[in-house]
Amino acid sequence: MDAYWRGKVRFRSSRWSVPVVLALLLAACGDDSTGLAPLASGNWSASYTDDATGCGGSITEGTVDLLIVQVGIDLRVTSAGLYYTGTLIDTEGTWSATYRADGGSRSEEFTVTFTDNNTVLSGGSTWTWTDGVAVCSGTSTIEASK
Repeated sequence: MDAYWRGKVRFRSSRWSVPVVLALLLAACGDDSTGLAPLASGNWSASYTDDATGCGGSITEGTVDLLIVQVGIDLRVTSAGLYYTGTLIDTEGTWSATYRADGGSRSEEFTVTFTDNNTVLSGGSTWTWTDGVAVCSGTSTIEASK
């Protein structure tokens, strides 16, 4: 290659080398849009209060175990045989599901905040139940740690 073309190729490659290297580094690091390490994953012990008074029920309290799997910003939450999907952005997690309950179906969406290096979560849910004719709604609160 003569000196004329060698100078052109060197200039062109150096102009594109920084963006290419940055793109490769970002691809190697993966997508961590949460700003947190994917530490929401794990087994959680939770206590909850469920308010079903809007459906003619009562306020109940209890405990439940959660399994949270975080992949990037996506969350998969399993609890008491139910499977929820959602996201984690910064420290706010949301997950939702629709499932069979009490002769109808219940659609529920949780919003929680992760604190203490993703070892504590707190928040709650809103839910709606229907049997295809009647509709009612309720709320719940949840606190969990791992």
